[in-house]
Amino acid sequence: MDFLNFGYYIVEPAPTPKYLNLKCEQVITVSGCICNIHPSLTGLLFHLELEQQQLEYKKSLFLSDEDFTSLQEMILHLYTGNRLDVDSRFVNLSDALLICNKYLYDQPNIKVISLALENVYKDTFIEEVGCCLNATSLENQKNDGNFLGYDILGWDFSYFHTYLCNSLNQDISDKYPLKVNKHGLLQNPYPQVKIFSEYIDGKGEPVMWFPFAVYEHLFK
Repeated sequence: MDFLNFGYYIVEPAPTPKYLNLKCEQVITVSGCICNIHPSLTGLLFHLELEQQQLEYKKSLFLSDEDFTSLQEMILHLYTGNRLDVDSRFVNLSDALLICNKYLYDQPNIKVISLALENVYKDTFIEEVGCCLNATSLENQKNDGNFLGYDILGWDFSYFHTYLCNSLNQDISDKYPLKVNKHGLLQNPYPQVKIFSEYIDGKGEPVMWFPFAVYEHLFK
């Protein structure tokens, strides 16, 4: 199967919401509706006039004034250099690892994950996200991460939704056997995951759903 590497995210796993009725203790997804995604561009870049948001984000990271300023400068550098996108996606793994090790060392639960999209979806996905996301960086390169499972994601202006946002896992499980691992990621064979994404088309958020493979990249 020909998969394209889409990029890297720093994700803080979230306790599984009870309404999902999933048999797992936590969920890992790049949807900010469920998980915290680092760095928070709202707290660092997009709304610099909102001082309170900056202070709250700095406090949550346990950073000194000096380190937080350094982090802001680094994020601005990566963003203006097209190495960090609007949804906190890193184009390069090395940048994500640097941020983790230099600034997020007091966040023990964070994980660096990457997404991969089957080549057959590339043109449709780029058309769907338009100019809101630099999706042209999809690359056919070897992914050296540990495969975790699959997620079904849809792009909504400036961030992803997961099919879990609207409990669409229950729609799927009403018709198909749905299997998830301890991270809430799909463990069904990939052809079935593709069927799931087609089955929920038009349901939940007003997005087009795509099946993504999810990998973890270890650091520290």
